[in-house]
Amino acid sequence: MILNPNLPPVISLGSQGTFYDRVAQDKEILKVILMLTGAVQNSEDECNVYLERFSCYGWLWEDSIEDKYKEFEATNPTLDDFESKLRSFAQLDEKLDLFESSRQIGALLLRPESLAKGLKGLANEWKVAFSKQLHVKARDRLEALTEQIKTTAKRMNRTVEDGDIDALGYVMRTLNDVRRKQSEIELEFGPITHMYAILDTYLPNNVMDKDEQDARSMLKRNWLKLVEESEKRQQELCLKQAEYKKTLIQTVNNFKKDVRDFRKNYESHGPMVNGIAPREAVERLKRFKEEFEVRSRKQEIYYLGEDLFGLPHQQYPKLEKTKQELGYLAQLYDLYVLVLETIKEWKDYLWTEVPQHIEDMRSQIEVFSNRCKKMPKQLREWPAYHELKKEIEDFSEALPLLVELAKPSIMPRHWQQVQELTGKELP
Repeated sequence: MILNPNLPPVISLGSQGTFYDRVAQDKEILKVILMLTGAVQNSEDECNVYLERFSCYGWLWEDSIEDKYKEFEATNPTLDDFESKLRSFAQLDEKLDLFESSRQIGALLLRPESLAKGLKGLANEWKVAFSKQLHVKARDRLEALTEQIKTTAKRMNRTVEDGDIDALGYVMRTLNDVRRKQSEIELEFGPITHMYAILDTYLPNNVMDKDEQDARSMLKRNWLKLVEESEKRQQELCLKQAEYKKTLIQTVNNFKKDVRDFRKNYESHGPMVNGIAPREAVERLKRFKEEFEVRSRKQEIYYLGEDLFGLPHQQYPKLEKTKQELGYLAQLYDLYVLVLETIKEWKDYLWTEVPQHIEDMRSQIEVFSNRCKKMPKQLREWPAYHELKKEIEDFSEALPLLVELAKPSIMPRHWQQVQELTGKELP
């Protein structure tokens, strides 16, 4: 570009300079530049102030929902706390809806719709996460109470046959439980109803399966039905009370005779009969223990029936004596059987297997010996005790020999000598 030679020189250059230099030196242009710079700076400041309004929502994306819920749960929140927390998320959503669709700042037009929409989405994620945790609590309590009502109804409707004192006592205890727990159970309805009301408000699109919906709608109705049926069952049993009481007295009298017969049979054919072999005593002990358990169970049932009708407990001294005798005989014969079976198992070992079992044999035979020594004095005259003691002592005497034979220094010629002495061929 050719400049007019008549133009004055550019200040600070001492020459005409370039076109840019002359534009930059123009006072009017400088004035416009300064005005434009100021306007842009003002717009930037206003934009920063406007965007600062969104900084209070930073926790929506900066914080972890899982961690914050754990902190919330650690405070043992009440239902009011849950409702307050969910309400704060809902109010935040409503507040974001009130944001203006656009804001004019100088030459700029800001449209925050997408930002507000994103914040609303984050707020909804927080609300849904906390609501789902509340839903888990509500469902668990609903299922527990529903199952309790169902189980109680099943127990209460158990059939009671004539003379079945066990079933009668079972049903009567169930009816007492219903009366005793009535207020406690009814207090559960309030929290469950409150939790689902909160969920309906703040999580209207929450998906519940049909079973949960049915359980929720039928909960109170099923409970009222159970209470009504319990009152009817109570009246029904009260009408038959005299008949049941008469049957119980007759049954107890029959049981007394049965106990006498059982004791007589026990004394003549039981494990304490003199002269029977220990193995026969073991079989008798097993049989009479089973028969005793049957009668012990009957005694418990009749005790419950006597409590039910306010009758004094009948005593069975012969049954109690038999229980004591079976108890201390079991000490002897349980050890007797264990020792014989253990030693038989050891005798089945191959010689090559013995070394690895030596320490176990040594410790086990010591345990057997100690238990044998601690037997009650009255049992030490029994043939089973003497046989047991002899088995333990014989094996204890043989054990050192087994230890020696298990040593690596034993040679084939030593085994040959053992075979010659015992007359047995060792595998």
